[in-house]
Amino acid sequence: MKKLVKFLLVTTTLSLPLGAVAAPWAIVATQFNNTTECEEGLVDCRDGIYTIDLGYLQPKVYGPFLQDQIDQENDPPTVPPSYSTRQVLDIAVRPWSKEVLVSLFYTKEILRIDVGNPTSPKLTGRLKLEYETGLVDESEQPVIYSLFAEDISISPDGKTAVISDGGFSPYLAFIDLKRFKLTNIQKLEYDNLFIPGEKIEYYAQANAIAPDNKTVLFVDYFGSAIYYGKLNQSRDALVGITRISSCSQPDLSDPGNCLGLRGYSVFIYQT
Repeated sequence: MKKLVKFLLVTTTLSLPLGAVAAPWAIVATQFNNTTECEEGLVDCRDGIYTIDLGYLQPKVYGPFLQDQIDQENDPPTVPPSYSTRQVLDIAVRPWSKEVLVSLFYTKEILRIDVGNPTSPKLTGRLKLEYETGLVDESEQPVIYSLFAEDISISPDGKTAVISDGGFSPYLAFIDLKRFKLTNIQKLEYDNLFIPGEKIEYYAQANAIAPDNKTVLFVDYFGSAIYYGKLNQSRDALVGITRISSCSQPDLSDPGNCLGLRGYSVFIYQT
């Protein structure tokens, strides 16, 4: 049976209780493909979390963990209990802590997991990426921004997380990690230079936060562009967003009309 695996290697010591000498650990999120065996409930295909002790010549694998918590609610009643519809996608380690964040795509959730004891991770919180803007639409209904949780980046100081959808979504979510609270969902759009009053949306497939804890870079695959901006003082939105186009002759009326760079992932490093 094929299994999709999202893998993150924790390359720095997390100050975990591993004895006199702390060895690196890896954290793995697993996700099964849609298979007949899963759909018929013949095998346990729930998403889960594994940890790996890399301090041995033959690394030791522990898990799966948290399957019941990941699948605890909102699954369609037609889906067997052994089959997950949540789709674990990304893991990020919060610096200077024993916490990791895990994204659940279809249910628009971020999980907070304590890995202080890597042989027994504990779920300590979950957030739904839905934000009431305080605005109303033409039918007087509240405007709520939301996004499917995919790519996670955490500031080096461990205070802020930025979440992007990875697909056709013009939104970025911001989480205050000290309070573990969704503080804002920002819509990404700019004025159409050719049609007054019209806005053009752009997307964020992946994002990264720079070592200065302020600069955020994200890529728009479909628009063939890279954007960067600064976190505002309250760290719940980007200001001064600037587009870096990879097109030799970009079409400002249609950002997608370009055969230049199309980014899937983005990382920031310091020289």
